[in-house]
Amino acid sequence: MVWIPVLPVAPLGNKVARAEAAAPMVAASQVYIPDPQAFPDATWVPWFLVDTATFPRGEGRDLVDALSQLLNYLRRGGEYAGLRQFYRMQKEEALMGQQRLCMRCRREILDNVPFSRDGLGPYHARSAVRPS
Repeated sequence: MVWIPVLPVAPLGNKVARAEAAAPMVAASQVYIPDPQAFPDATWVPWFLVDTATFPRGEGRDLVDALSQLLNYLRRGGEYAGLRQFYRMQKEEALMGQQRLCMRCRREILDNVPFSRDGLGPYHARSAVRPS
C-alpha cells in the first residue's frame, strides 16, 4: 500500500477550469483506471466512471475536482510527482502479466539472465545486452 500525505492546496480557477487543465493527461493515457474484471477489488471503478462522465452536472463534481487538482499538481512537478512513474510501472506490470520485459529493448527478461531495476522498471544488466 502507498501512503500519500495530504497537502493543503489553494485551488486555482473553478472546478471546470481545473478539470480542463488536467484533461490532456487523461487524453494521453497518463491516468490508469484499473479494469474491474482484472482487479475484482476495484469496485469503485464503475462509480468513478459515471462521476467523470457526468461532470460537471453529475453528483461526482467533488471527486472530479479532487482528481483534477491532483493531476495538475503532479503535472507541475509537485513533490510527489514520482507517483506518476510508480503507477506507470504498476500499469505496465499489470498489462504484461507476470512477464518481465526490458524497459530498454522491450524483450523478455528470462529467469537465467541478469537484470537490474530502476525507477522505470526492469532492464537487462549491461553485461547481458550488447549496445546497439
